[in-house]
Amino acid sequence: MSSDLSRAIQTAETIYPGPIIATNRLREIEVQSIHPLGNLKLHYHMWLLMGRLAWYFSHSSQVEGRSETLDRAKQILDWIEERYRNRNVLVVSHGAFMKVLTQELSRRGYRGKRFVKPRNGAMYIFEK
Repeated sequence: MSSDLSRAIQTAETIYPGPIIATNRLREIEVQSIHPLGNLKLHYHMWLLMGRLAWYFSHSSQVEGRSETLDRAKQILDWIEERYRNRNVLVVSHGAFMKVLTQELSRRGYRGKRFVKPRNGAMYIFEK
């Protein structure tokens, strides 16, 4: 199972030789700039930090707030657990959403290697 973005599908196809289920539910969290500050000149990392804070606090400038992202992670994991009971599943997603997924997996009793910043193309295994 993979995000429907081409780079994620390519990674999934490199790792797994079988059919890949692509879905927009595994896409990265979309971060928007905070509009009243739109003309302010700041370093890229400051804009990113402010966008992540706006997402965390579900600011109206964001397409998807933290609670919606958590719901999305829960829904995709519910679907995987229901459909693939006790079978291995490869999930290819993107950095910040992977962190949300791993937090939800841990909450559900799965154990695996935690990360601060996931490495591109690295495999993280979680088992129950």
